Amino acid sequence: MIICLHLHVASVVRSHVGAVARSHVAPVARSHVAPVARSHVAPVVRSHVGAVVCSHVGAVVCSHVGAVAKSPYHGDDDDDDGDDEDHIYPIPYQVQL
Repeated sequence: MIICLHLHVASVVRSHVGAVARSHVAPVARSHVAPVARSHVAPVVRSHVGAVVCSHVGAVVCSHVGAVAKSPYHGDDDDDDGDDEDHIYPIPYQVQL
């Protein structure tokens, strides 16, 4: 009896909740949420996130990676103590094992 009740409740939930979601929630999402996302969220993402990525990540890449690439010496932190003072050698003679 409990199994039959469980199966009946599950089928009712699937049929009614699914139908309500398809008929009411999906159209509202398409008509209200999607236009708001396109008109409000997307421009904010493009203007703010894009600007942050360009200014912060670009600056970090230019300053850190550029400085390492321009430096004639590059350290290797063999003992993992946070400094690069273990072995300093010119980049052209660096050998990767």
